[in-house]
Amino acid sequence: MVKKNLALFACQSLYFMLACISPQNPYLFPQNAMVSLILQNSNGYRNTDAIADTVENKILVGMIGFLSSYIDSVKVTIGTSAETDTILTYPKATSWIDTQ
Repeated sequence: MVKKNLALFACQSLYFMLACISPQNPYLFPQNAMVSLILQNSNGYRNTDAIADTVENKILVGMIGFLSSYIDSVKVTIGTSAETDTILTYPKATSWIDTQ
């Protein structure tokens, strides 16, 4: 009976010790920072990887920054790997517009 109570006490103590460990705050670590692109063609089609449109039509390039205070700059290259058409460079994230 004493062994059973001792085992039960040990299990409960272990449970409370593990349950009281709080997870780390993900907002404090620079490695969690990221930027995602949103591309939109003149017909309103959106994609995060690639879009196609005809000449003289405008495309929209949008960015979503998570933990933008840790992002130094962003460089977007438009074109193929062999032939680059346009390079867009965005400065430090403090100049970005926060839409939250």
